Amino acid sequence: DFKSVWANLSSGSKDKIIESVYKNLLKSKIKTYSKSSIKEDFKSDGPIAQSFWSGYLKAFDPNMVLNESVWEKVKFDGNKAIIVIKYKKAQEPFDLKMYKENGSWKVGLIETFGI
Repeated sequence: DFKSVWANLSSGSKDKIIESVYKNLLKSKIKTYSKSSIKEDFKSDGPIAQSFWSGYLKAFDPNMVLNESVWEKVKFDGNKAIIVIKYKKAQEPFDLKMYKENGSWKVGLIETFGI
């Protein structure tokens, strides 16, 4: 449910995704989309969003985090939180970054895993 995923991402992740998609479209000589139209496409789970998420999931398996890792602890610092997660095949844990925005916790997907 990519529409729900988008709604639960941090504003920083959304901004970075929109910027990346926009730049890639320009590199491909596609100039029919603005950053705001790309943002609307992601909100409505449109064709650009579907293409992005399909590519993202080829490089990133969410099961690695959700089903194959141990969530060790949470560190809070005001409107930021870090969830320390240890993947079963990793030597070291990684930090999942979360941000409180408008009263709700949002996932820092790109801040944690990149594009």
